[in-house]
Amino acid sequence: KKIEALYGYMKDIKIGSRDITTLPVVVTNLEKMCYSYNRCIDGMLGFDFLSLQKIGFNFVSHKMYIWK
Repeated sequence: KKIEALYGYMKDIKIGSRDITTLPVVVTNLEKMCYSYNRCIDGMLGFDFLSLQKIGFNFVSHKMYIWK
């Protein structure tokens, strides 16, 4: 099944203390995720963002850490 998605770039965004000049993004409707996983989400972080810095996950406390 095909799903409509838009591909583009976000420019000059700030996430925490990090300034990002250009970040590729995909925009699509995630409403069906609510029904599939019984939890609605606003978005997902992809490899383009996660590969910019060192990250870590604490699976016990459900936290993600981003180092400068």
